[in-house]
Amino acid sequence: MEDMCITFIYHKKNENMIHMVDKAGLGSLIAGIVLILLGGYGMYLYIPEVIVVLKGSLGIIAVLIGLFLAVIGFFIMKE
Repeated sequence: MEDMCITFIYHKKNENMIHMVDKAGLGSLIAGIVLILLGGYGMYLYIPEVIVVLKGSLGIIAVLIGLFLAVIGFFIMKE
C-alpha cells in the first residue's frame, strides 16, 4: 500500500513538471514570435541603415578571417 502511495505522488509530481515545461515552452515560443515580429518591423523601418550595417559586418568578418589566415600562415612558415 505504501508503494502505491509513493508511486502516485511521484506520478503527480512528474505530471505537474510536464505542465510546467509546456507553459515555459509556450511562453518562450510566444516571446520569440513577438521578438521576430518586432525585429522584422524595425528592419523594415530602417532598411538603409540595415544594409549599411550588413556591409560593415561583412567587412569586419573579412578582416578577421584575413588576420586569422595571416597568423596561421606565419606559424606554419615558422616551423
